[in-house]
Amino acid sequence: MAPFPPPTAPTVWSRLKAGVRRHPVLCLMFLTPGIPEYLSGSSSPVGLVASPPGFALFLALNVGMYTGGVLLIREAKVRWRLGWASVLALGLAYGIAEEGLALTTLFDPNNSQVSPSTAGAWGGVNWGWSSGILPFHAVFSVAVPLFLLDQALPEIRGRSILTDRELVPTAVAYLATIGALGFAFASHIYWMGTPVLLGALVAIAGLVLLARRLPPDLLRLPDRRPTAGPRALFLGGATIFPILLLGPGLASTVHPPIPLLVLVAPALWTVYAAILLPHLGRVDGEAARIALAAGIVSPLVVSGEFVGLVKGAVGLPLVVLVDALALLFLWRLYQGAAHPSAPVRLAPPAGALA
Repeated sequence: MAPFPPPTAPTVWSRLKAGVRRHPVLCLMFLTPGIPEYLSGSSSPVGLVASPPGFALFLALNVGMYTGGVLLIREAKVRWRLGWASVLALGLAYGIAEEGLALTTLFDPNNSQVSPSTAGAWGGVNWGWSSGILPFHAVFSVAVPLFLLDQALPEIRGRSILTDRELVPTAVAYLATIGALGFAFASHIYWMGTPVLLGALVAIAGLVLLARRLPPDLLRLPDRRPTAGPRALFLGGATIFPILLLGPGLASTVHPPIPLLVLVAPALWTVYAAILLPHLGRVDGEAARIALAAGIVSPLVVSGEFVGLVKGAVGLPLVVLVDALALLFLWRLYQGAAHPSAPVRLAPPAGALA
């Protein structure tokens, strides 16, 4: 009888996978705030060298806001049996909480981050900036990280990763972060006023109610194999971020400005539902969906590299490292889906991407 082959030493990748399988919240923490903040360059990893205490503070705030909020949305998706259309609606609500209640960029006419989009200000709201940043959060801060989490850890799909006892402190930490930032900005930078604050709260509540009522199969994929190749889907996904960049400028040219749902949301829906969605499929389609997600993320890599160039010699190596790790993560997911060891199976029926 032939002897058993000697066990192979675990690789760095296998050890990393084992770690995130034991701690899925940690994996989500890498994805968000990782994708919307550190991959895009909005929060630069350069601070790790330039000012470690400041970097630690901003990282804690980002984790409390992004990871806490997206964890709550994932638990709502699982416990309420929601589809991906509902996740996008909750993502818009998350964007209003972050950019409106916490950072006040939706309302502050003097915020340099939104200029010149404030040309579209009306009724105390920067509609131009809102038309781009809210769908950005719905897609890049919420939907894409949750999809990639399910791809990286398929054993947790459809399962809660927070117990009832853990859910309460998560919600408290998230609301405390939003409240602390909102109080600081309102006290020292800009106070939106009570009517605008109440309007933001009503909008958040309305989006949550809408999410609960949307059919879970609203973005259901057809029961067939994808009809488009990974390259085409990658390029299609890469168009979403440019649309979000164009939205604020378009909204700012109209007076009074066209609100968010009239301008940018139909454009995104057209790109995704009318062009991309029909070419996906539930049968043997994980690689195609990962290619689409990688395309959606890819413009952020370019944005992060640009920020690294601006930061100079100190910043660029850190940005390149972050981008390389993100690309390796996406590539390994794609390779695992394109060459599966398990039999072909159908994706879960609720939602387009799960």
